[in-house]
Amino acid sequence: MVLFGVYRGVVLDNSDPQVSGRVKVNVEGRQAWALVTVTSPKLQVGAMVIVAFERGDPDMPVVLGRVA
Repeated sequence: MVLFGVYRGVVLDNSDPQVSGRVKVNVEGRQAWALVTVTSPKLQVGAMVIVAFERGDPDMPVVLGRVA
């Protein structure tokens, strides 16, 4: 599966076990730890976010921002 473009997602967890600032997101029914482009303020659980995927890889999500 390849995921090009941007998607809406929901933050499920903001306590990264690797302490690297990632958040766990749910996008299109898939869950993964995502890099975050903006770290302040901390994204809250339940926040709607915009997510893209590096090289279309569904295991490499990147949160681009929060939906207000």
